[in-house]
Amino acid sequence: MGLRRDEQIPGLELATTTELSIVSFRSTAGDDDTRRIFDGVNASGVVHVSSTTIADRFTIRLALLSQRTTQEMVIEVLDVVRELAPV
Repeated sequence: MGLRRDEQIPGLELATTTELSIVSFRSTAGDDDTRRIFDGVNASGVVHVSSTTIADRFTIRLALLSQRTTQEMVIEVLDVVRELAPV
């Protein structure tokens, strides 16, 4: 999972096509692991993510809507997600 399909994080999959600045993703290990990642990202204090259900699967939604969002911020968020992703 990354901002482009060729920048994937092992153990994660995009749940939908990325539109505007919303990235929906989940663990390939299932809903319990996706919830663990969700909780870990929010506990990190780096960013707050929301969730939704897509095709009966718990899914994390990362919204990068602020015009003040920098590339460095996105990299920091992806680093947190990478650390939590299943191996």
